[in-house]
Amino acid sequence: MVVDDVQENRTILSQMLKELGSHVLEAENGQEALMILLENPMDLVFMDIRMPIMDGFETIKILRTDPRFVDKRPICIAISASPLRQQIQPLLDAGFEDFLAKPFRFEAIYQCLNRFLKVQFEYVENLPQENSTKSPFSLAIENLKLDNSLYQRLRDAAELNDLTELENLLLELRQGRVEYQQLADYFQQQLADYNIDEIITMLEQIQHA
Repeated sequence: MVVDDVQENRTILSQMLKELGSHVLEAENGQEALMILLENPMDLVFMDIRMPIMDGFETIKILRTDPRFVDKRPICIAISASPLRQQIQPLLDAGFEDFLAKPFRFEAIYQCLNRFLKVQFEYVENLPQENSTKSPFSLAIENLKLDNSLYQRLRDAAELNDLTELENLLLELRQGRVEYQQLADYFQQQLADYNIDEIITMLEQIQHA
């Protein structure tokens, strides 16, 4: 289950979990999550800390103390923007098993599922085909240079998982040269798959000044 009052955050994390083969339910606050969990016990819950109506701390307290959940207590992972190391311990003391930082990373999700649910993944290496050709965008990546302001805004939006801002910036990119339009098309494909990691990786290869 993914519990977060921001729909965009729920959608991103839910989609990432579904791509790993998980059955996912969603709730927008702790109160709704508790009602769903009573009828639909879940193995693992990713729960935001700050939510209206009932926040993560109040919700985890009920899950750990309410007799109704004795046989239905899921593993709970706190999710929030990256805190300082000393801020993580209170989450563990409150009853959360671990912490997942935003923006979400596939590797961190893999580790949670493997650690707590003993899920094993099979990795398939994509070997290059003999006759495969790179796209014009791939061929030009080394020579592509972005204005520093645009680059930084793209990087910030990607690292914050701000999909709305990324969409706006892609529109701005499409107003530029052909290679900018190709970059926008490539990033749009990654957005459709919620693959923010790939966008960040590609940005790290682009020159900016």
